[in-house]
Amino acid sequence: MKRLLKGRTNGWVLTVLTVLAVSLGIPAQAATPSPKAAPAAGQADATGNVYAVEEHADGTTSVAVYRPAPGITAAALVKKLKARGLQGVQAPASGDVTTLALPCSYGSARTLECSPVRWAHNGYADPQVYFLDHTSSAWPMTAVVPKWHESVGIDSYYRWYTAGCPGGGRHCVHAYSSNYGNTGWTGVTYYRYNGDRYFIDGSVSMQLNDYYGGTAAQRRNTACHEAGHVLGLGHGTSTSSCMYSSRTSTTVPNADDFALLPRIYP
Repeated sequence: MKRLLKGRTNGWVLTVLTVLAVSLGIPAQAATPSPKAAPAAGQADATGNVYAVEEHADGTTSVAVYRPAPGITAAALVKKLKARGLQGVQAPASGDVTTLALPCSYGSARTLECSPVRWAHNGYADPQVYFLDHTSSAWPMTAVVPKWHESVGIDSYYRWYTAGCPGGGRHCVHAYSSNYGNTGWTGVTYYRYNGDRYFIDGSVSMQLNDYYGGTAAQRRNTACHEAGHVLGLGHGTSTSSCMYSSRTSTTVPNADDFALLPRIYP
């Protein structure tokens, strides 16, 4: 129905975007995204993502993507995680550049990985994602999820966790909040995907860290940000979006985020 009401933008924007190649772990000659492309284990990328990646013998890959806390750079967060025992962490490098074409970006918006990781349709016109909310009232998931539901290409629904997952091909993601302490991150999203680059049901969750406080707008910014990761978006480059790498008071996605999602979910 959303596709009929809102319509869709046809075609692809034929632009290329400059990023720090070494930080992404992509060699300069790999200008065209490969279906196997993924962030390097434990690296921070040019837009502030810090990834921890584990590849499994069954061909699946587990990823944790962290958002640095206020005053913490991506490089500093990498060091902090490494000090806490996270394996395979590497400091980000800089200097070299490469170009990445769509479908990994649209304007200021970016996907989590290139090629994108996404949810399966499972017989629906758009993938159905239910956010099962375990968070305290400090985190306005009841406002965040309906805003993401306005996007074309994927449907987002709010549900208190005690209601359970509706099943029937619908995907469920647990959202948690707690005082996780001086971790260096305000939010983290965990996910696992298969060889076809689809999220694996039951593997995706998000955590929101009470430790770093913030205003109501900043907390909504963080919740909106992690929910965007759940849908397949990475850190954007515009402060007009909650997907910007650092915490701001912007509480909603921007037009580029909404334009990129139907390209991830055509």
